[in-house]
Amino acid sequence: MLAVRIGIIYLLSGFGGSVVSSLFIRNNISVGASGALFGLLGAMLSELITNWSIYTNKVSIRVISFNPIFLFSTLVMERF
Repeated sequence: MLAVRIGIIYLLSGFGGSVVSSLFIRNNISVGASGALFGLLGAMLSELITNWSIYTNKVSIRVISFNPIFLFSTLVMERF
């Protein structure tokens, strides 16, 4: 059941990222899975913030800390 939820989040965020990309970048065609991956990272971040008191190890914050790095690299590569 968890895999189905992750798949739905992946598909919806990928579709949403493509729609937003086509609205803001009208002169170029943009294809990729970065929107879907950022959607998964955002879902993971919201779950981590919502259930912060449950996690005793708090290792997941290390994974979330890469989100700004991925966003920066995506925006920089989009310009070239």
